[in-house]
Amino acid sequence: MLGSLLPYERQRLGIAEAPWQDCAAGQTWTWDGVHFSVLFPGAQELGATDSSIPRDSSGNAHSCVLRIEAAARGGHAASALLPGDIERAQEGALVQRYAGEPSVLRADLMLAPHHGSNTSSTRPLLEAVRPRWVVAQTGYRNRFRHPAARVQQRYQEMQIVLRNTVHCGAAHWRSDQPQTLLCERQKRPRYWRHQAAQQGQTSGILDINKTNQALILDEG
Repeated sequence: MLGSLLPYERQRLGIAEAPWQDCAAGQTWTWDGVHFSVLFPGAQELGATDSSIPRDSSGNAHSCVLRIEAAARGGHAASALLPGDIERAQEGALVQRYAGEPSVLRADLMLAPHHGSNTSSTRPLLEAVRPRWVVAQTGYRNRFRHPAARVQQRYQEMQIVLRNTVHCGAAHWRSDQPQTLLCERQKRPRYWRHQAAQQGQTSGILDINKTNQALILDEG
Protein backbone atom coordinates (compact mmCIF):
# COMPACT_ATOMS: atom_id res chain seq x y z
CA MET A 1 0.00 0.00 0.00
CA LEU A 2 1.14 3.54 -0.64
CA GLY A 3 1.06 4.30 3.04
CA SER A 4 3.96 1.94 3.64
CA LEU A 5 6.28 3.78 1.23
CA LEU A 6 8.87 6.19 2.56
CA PRO A 7 8.70 9.82 1.31
CA TYR A 8 11.72 9.47 -0.98
CA GLU A 9 10.21 6.30 -2.46
CA ARG A 10 6.98 8.11 -3.26
CA GLN A 11 9.03 10.93 -4.79
CA ARG A 12 10.97 8.47 -6.97
CA LEU A 13 7.77 6.85 -8.16
CA GLY A 14 6.21 10.20 -9.00
CA ILE A 15 3.38 9.83 -6.50
CA ALA A 16 4.61 12.20 -3.82
CA GLU A 17 1.41 14.23 -4.01
CA ALA A 18 -0.94 11.31 -4.52
CA PRO A 19 -3.63 10.96 -1.84
CA TRP A 20 -2.92 8.03 0.46
CA GLN A 21 -3.34 6.94 4.03
CA ASP A 22 -2.06 4.18 6.25
CA CYS A 23 -4.25 1.14 6.49
CA ALA A 24 -5.97 1.00 9.86
CA ALA A 25 -8.31 -1.40 11.60
CA GLY A 26 -11.91 -0.50 10.90
CA GLN A 27 -11.48 0.48 7.26
CA THR A 28 -13.98 -1.39 5.08
CA TRP A 29 -15.25 -1.27 1.52
CA THR A 30 -17.26 -3.43 -0.86
CA TRP A 31 -16.43 -4.00 -4.51
CA ASP A 32 -18.51 -6.09 -6.88
CA GLY A 33 -20.17 -7.86 -3.97
CA VAL A 34 -16.88 -8.69 -2.25
CA HIS A 35 -16.33 -7.22 1.21
CA PHE A 36 -12.87 -6.02 2.29
CA SER A 37 -11.99 -5.19 5.89
CA VAL A 38 -8.71 -4.10 7.47
CA LEU A 39 -8.22 -5.78 10.85
CA PHE A 40 -4.75 -4.51 11.80
CA PRO A 41 -2.95 -2.31 12.78
CA GLY A 42 -5.19 -0.41 15.16
CA ALA A 43 -4.90 3.09 16.58
CA GLN A 44 -2.63 1.87 19.36
CA GLU A 45 -0.09 0.47 16.92
CA LEU A 46 -0.30 3.33 14.44
CA GLY A 47 0.50 6.36 16.53
CA ALA A 48 0.36 5.94 20.24
CA THR A 49 3.62 6.63 22.02
CA ASP A 50 2.84 3.88 24.51
CA SER A 51 2.44 1.27 21.79
CA SER A 52 3.79 -2.13 22.79
CA ILE A 53 4.84 -2.66 19.17
CA PRO A 54 7.78 -0.39 18.26
CA ARG A 55 8.26 0.83 14.73
CA ASP A 56 11.23 -0.81 13.08
CA SER A 57 13.02 -0.33 9.78
CA SER A 58 11.36 -3.37 8.21
CA GLY A 59 7.82 -2.26 8.96
CA ASN A 60 6.80 -5.87 9.60
CA ALA A 61 5.14 -5.01 12.89
CA HIS A 62 2.79 -2.60 11.12
CA SER A 63 1.82 -4.83 8.23
CA CYS A 64 -1.75 -4.49 7.05
CA VAL A 65 -3.98 -7.46 7.85
CA LEU A 66 -6.76 -7.67 5.28
CA ARG A 67 -9.76 -9.98 5.30
CA ILE A 68 -11.69 -10.59 2.07
CA GLU A 69 -15.15 -12.11 2.15
CA ALA A 70 -17.19 -13.14 -0.87
CA ALA A 71 -20.97 -13.17 -1.14
CA ALA A 72 -22.56 -16.14 0.58
CA ARG A 73 -23.17 -19.28 -1.49
CA GLY A 74 -25.09 -22.19 -0.09
CA GLY A 75 -25.14 -20.54 3.30
CA HIS A 76 -21.35 -20.06 3.45
CA ALA A 77 -19.44 -16.87 2.71
CA ALA A 78 -15.93 -17.95 1.68
CA SER A 79 -13.13 -15.74 2.97
CA ALA A 80 -9.38 -15.22 2.81
CA LEU A 81 -7.05 -13.64 5.35
CA LEU A 82 -3.93 -11.78 4.21
CA PRO A 83 -1.80 -11.08 7.32
CA GLY A 84 1.30 -9.63 5.65
CA ASP A 85 4.51 -9.93 7.67
CA ILE A 86 3.11 -9.74 11.19
CA GLU A 87 4.95 -11.76 13.80
CA ARG A 88 4.26 -13.31 17.19
CA ALA A 89 3.47 -10.09 19.09
CA GLN A 90 1.14 -8.77 16.40
CA GLU A 91 -0.60 -12.11 16.04
CA GLY A 92 -1.26 -12.07 19.79
CA ALA A 93 -2.63 -8.53 19.63
CA LEU A 94 -4.86 -9.49 16.71
CA VAL A 95 -6.29 -12.55 18.45
CA GLN A 96 -6.88 -10.63 21.66
CA ARG A 97 -8.57 -7.74 19.85
CA TYR A 98 -11.18 -9.98 18.24
CA ALA A 99 -11.55 -12.52 21.04
CA GLY A 100 -15.17 -11.44 21.52
CA GLU A 101 -15.92 -11.68 17.79
CA PRO A 102 -14.47 -15.04 16.71
CA SER A 103 -16.09 -14.94 13.26
CA VAL A 104 -14.02 -11.86 12.31
CA LEU A 105 -10.82 -13.88 12.00
CA ARG A 106 -12.30 -17.04 10.48
CA ALA A 107 -11.07 -17.76 6.96
CA ASP A 108 -11.00 -20.63 4.47
CA LEU A 109 -7.66 -19.53 3.05
CA MET A 110 -4.79 -17.72 4.72
CA LEU A 111 -1.41 -16.57 3.49
CA ALA A 112 1.26 -17.76 5.91
CA PRO A 113 2.26 -14.75 8.05
CA HIS A 114 5.80 -13.59 7.28
CA HIS A 115 6.26 -16.33 4.64
CA GLY A 116 6.08 -19.04 7.31
CA SER A 117 8.92 -17.77 9.48
CA ASN A 118 9.70 -19.19 12.91
CA THR A 119 8.44 -15.96 14.48
CA SER A 120 4.92 -16.30 13.07
CA SER A 121 2.04 -18.77 12.55
CA THR A 122 1.51 -19.13 16.29
CA ARG A 123 -0.99 -21.68 17.54
CA PRO A 124 -3.42 -19.06 18.97
CA LEU A 125 -3.71 -17.39 15.56
CA LEU A 126 -4.23 -20.68 13.75
CA GLU A 127 -6.88 -21.71 16.28
CA ALA A 128 -8.66 -18.39 15.76
CA VAL A 129 -8.54 -18.43 11.96
CA ARG A 130 -9.05 -22.18 11.45
CA PRO A 131 -8.10 -22.08 7.76
CA ARG A 132 -8.53 -25.06 5.47
CA TRP A 133 -5.61 -23.89 3.31
CA VAL A 134 -2.45 -21.91 4.02
CA VAL A 135 -0.15 -20.70 1.25
CA ALA A 136 3.46 -19.79 2.06
CA GLN A 137 4.92 -17.34 -0.45
CA THR A 138 8.56 -18.35 -0.67
CA GLY A 139 11.50 -18.29 -3.02
CA TYR A 140 13.49 -21.25 -4.29
CA ARG A 141 16.31 -22.02 -1.84
CA ASN A 142 15.60 -18.76 0.01
CA ARG A 143 18.25 -17.94 2.59
CA PHE A 144 15.68 -17.69 5.38
CA ARG A 145 14.58 -21.30 4.76
CA HIS A 146 10.91 -20.37 4.73
CA PRO A 147 8.63 -21.98 5.62
CA ALA A 148 10.37 -23.07 8.81
CA ALA A 149 10.31 -26.77 9.67
CA ARG A 150 8.72 -26.05 13.05
CA VAL A 151 5.94 -24.07 11.38
CA GLN A 152 5.32 -26.81 8.83
CA GLN A 153 5.02 -29.32 11.67
CA ARG A 154 2.53 -27.07 13.48
CA TYR A 155 0.29 -26.85 10.45
CA GLN A 156 0.46 -30.62 10.04
CA GLU A 157 -0.42 -31.23 13.70
CA MET A 158 -3.43 -28.93 13.35
CA GLN A 159 -4.51 -30.66 10.12
CA ILE A 160 -4.17 -27.47 8.07
CA VAL A 161 -3.00 -28.03 4.51
CA LEU A 162 0.11 -25.97 3.74
CA ARG A 163 1.12 -25.20 0.18
CA ASN A 164 4.54 -23.74 -0.63
CA THR A 165 4.78 -21.63 -3.80
CA VAL A 166 8.21 -23.11 -4.57
CA HIS A 167 6.58 -26.47 -5.19
CA CYS A 168 3.06 -25.34 -6.03
CA GLY A 169 3.79 -22.37 -8.27
CA ALA A 170 0.77 -20.08 -8.46
CA ALA A 171 -1.96 -21.28 -6.12
CA HIS A 172 -5.48 -21.11 -7.59
CA TRP A 173 -8.35 -20.74 -5.10
CA ARG A 174 -11.93 -19.69 -5.82
CA SER A 175 -14.52 -18.44 -3.36
CA ASP A 176 -17.22 -20.51 -5.09
CA GLN A 177 -15.11 -23.65 -4.56
CA PRO A 178 -13.44 -22.95 -1.18
CA GLN A 179 -12.76 -26.63 -0.54
CA THR A 180 -10.36 -26.79 -3.51
CA LEU A 181 -6.91 -25.32 -4.09
CA LEU A 182 -5.02 -26.09 -7.31
CA CYS A 183 -1.32 -25.67 -8.01
CA GLU A 184 -0.13 -24.27 -11.32
CA ARG A 185 2.67 -26.82 -11.50
CA GLN A 186 0.10 -29.62 -11.43
CA LYS A 187 -2.47 -27.86 -13.64
CA ARG A 188 -0.01 -27.01 -16.40
CA PRO A 189 3.15 -29.09 -16.10
CA ARG A 190 6.02 -28.24 -18.41
CA TYR A 191 5.48 -29.50 -21.92
CA TRP A 192 8.44 -31.89 -21.82
CA ARG A 193 7.16 -33.73 -18.76
CA HIS A 194 5.28 -36.88 -19.81
CA GLN A 195 3.70 -39.77 -18.01
CA ALA A 196 5.47 -42.99 -19.01
CA ALA A 197 5.01 -46.60 -18.07
CA GLN A 198 8.19 -48.25 -16.88
CA GLN A 199 8.85 -51.95 -17.27
CA GLY A 200 8.52 -53.75 -13.98
CA GLN A 201 7.13 -50.60 -12.31
CA THR A 202 3.76 -48.95 -12.11
CA SER A 203 4.28 -45.55 -13.68
CA GLY A 204 6.59 -42.62 -13.37
CA ILE A 205 7.43 -39.26 -14.83
CA LEU A 206 10.23 -38.97 -17.33
CA ASP A 207 11.71 -35.70 -18.51
CA ILE A 208 12.87 -35.97 -22.11
CA ASN A 209 14.24 -33.55 -24.66
CA LYS A 210 13.99 -33.61 -28.46
CA THR A 211 16.78 -36.18 -28.71
CA ASN A 212 14.82 -38.49 -26.38
CA GLN A 213 17.67 -38.40 -23.87
CA ALA A 214 16.83 -38.35 -20.18
CA LEU A 215 17.21 -35.00 -18.51
CA ILE A 216 18.20 -34.30 -14.93
CA LEU A 217 15.07 -33.53 -12.97
CA ASP A 218 15.10 -30.10 -11.41
CA GLU A 219 13.57 -29.36 -8.03
CA GLY A 220 10.76 -27.26 -9.46
